[in-house]
Amino acid sequence: MPILDDAEVHLWRIPLRAEPGDVADLWSLLSVEEKAEAEKLPSAEQRAQFATGRAAVRQILAMYLERPPEEVHLRRSEHGKLCLVDAAGHEGVRFNVSHSRDLAVLAVAHGREIGVDIEALRPVLQLERIVDRVLSPAEKAVFLAAGSDERVDLFFRFWTQKKAYVKAIGCQSRIPLDRVEVDFRRDTPVELRASLDLQIARNRFTVCDFIPETEFRGAFAVGGRQLPKVRCWKWFGQM
Repeated sequence: MPILDDAEVHLWRIPLRAEPGDVADLWSLLSVEEKAEAEKLPSAEQRAQFATGRAAVRQILAMYLERPPEEVHLRRSEHGKLCLVDAAGHEGVRFNVSHSRDLAVLAVAHGREIGVDIEALRPVLQLERIVDRVLSPAEKAVFLAAGSDERVDLFFRFWTQKKAYVKAIGCQSRIPLDRVEVDFRRDTPVELRASLDLQIARNRFTVCDFIPETEFRGAFAVGGRQLPKVRCWKWFGQM
């Protein structure tokens, strides 16, 4: 049973490759609304990944909440962030989840808002055009100074840190990413700055990047300026 300390962040790696028989069992853990959401997905593979990921989130959170997975009730906030409906006795539990390809990561904290984002490293069509839209002038300068073989990795480091930050504050759909600036130097902690004209500039978060698996990049942002202790687990299926 993982014990969540206020100074910790727990990261759970969730493989989304499940056997058909296991998916059927995991599907039974989903709510009516979640099943309806899954049914809208265009392929059987996507539906299986959704069921696996959502069931895993329920099972893992159930351990922290000390209740059966079926009694873990989830909803989306007005800005689309998944959150707990009723966590009586465990109101301090905060979480966020991200997935890319066949991997998901669930980040859990206590008493502090948290956001997480992961991305599989891959070629990006029209990368320079995307960079112009989502990176600040200072970030673009770092990007352009990098060698061509480093740019994809660097872009996804910028991207996951920004996304984790705006997910942590819970209003990702309203924040232009080029106005949230990553300032990282090798072998030093990441710093994130928001443009002064953004209301979120007053919020203080600590941002850490991590490598969830080879060929993936990830980052989480957690409330407060104290660098958290990070503990990692892997979800192996039914719990």
